[in-house]
Amino acid sequence: MSSKKLKISLIAIATIIIIIVAAYGFKKIRYKIMRSKETFVPSESGNNYFSLEEMQHSDTAKKYGISNIAPPEAVENLKLLIKNVLNPLREALGEPVYVASGYRSAKLNETVRGSDASDHLTGQAADITLKNPKDNKKIWDWLLRQNKYDQIIWEKGNGSPATGTYPDWVHVSYAEPKSLRNLP
Repeated sequence: MSSKKLKISLIAIATIIIIIVAAYGFKKIRYKIMRSKETFVPSESGNNYFSLEEMQHSDTAKKYGISNIAPPEAVENLKLLIKNVLNPLREALGEPVYVASGYRSAKLNETVRGSDASDHLTGQAADITLKNPKDNKKIWDWLLRQNKYDQIIWEKGNGSPATGTYPDWVHVSYAEPKSLRNLP
């Protein structure tokens, strides 16, 4: 290829990139590229339900400019939580499970007034919900039946497990070896 043709090709490529950026905006393109690099932890059936990015996402961290990137040991804990609790739960229920809070940096945990001993700090916990919070008792019941948790907490909502009502969300943690710190 001659240098003239190469220059023309490079100019054409640059022009296309400029048009795309102008049409879609740099943030959207950057977001799509970042989303394509998400690291998923596949379920036993090979489905990708939860990403490590999702487990570190926090609207509060974004709002206050707080870094919420999990260190390597917390990433390993998040993978165990996904593999042993969240993926099996998602497959058993047959519907999306939403992570309201996963890993929390110390600064984020302080900002949301989390416990100093929170398992969110080590990547061992997630606050989860279904699309309709009235269905969150299904999460609670499944976790109790499977006994695949270290700790579960019925968070807020109306009533308690005994009344048959529902929590606003369910806090679940997983640690190896399992210690079952908080039985309902």
